[in-house]
Amino acid sequence: MTEVTRTFDIIQWNLEKYPRKDMYGGKRDKEWITYSTEDVSNYVNWVSYGLLSLGYKKGDKIATISGNKPEWNFVDLGLAQVGIIHVPFIQLSVQRSMNIYLNILMSVRLFLATKPYITK
Repeated sequence: MTEVTRTFDIIQWNLEKYPRKDMYGGKRDKEWITYSTEDVSNYVNWVSYGLLSLGYKKGDKIATISGNKPEWNFVDLGLAQVGIIHVPFIQLSVQRSMNIYLNILMSVRLFLATKPYITK
């Protein structure tokens, strides 16, 4: 059995002990969409593999801007698996704090959840 010592260990632990058809859920275009434990594991791993294939490594910094949605968790856990420092911004705090934090942290990349965040 997997010992849970890091946040992303929870996925494997759930796969082994409590696999579900609906580990995460959220609305997309006014329709509910759910993700099984296996789906979550796959998405988290794909984020990690993608970042590694792009040359990211432990200690790099990536900021994200997103609302509360399951996909945010995939990115957060995928970043953690690689050892990348995640700088999350929630939708409400973007305009006030983004410039301050990005200047301090000098993040290399910024992930945006949707196009409207570009103008903010």
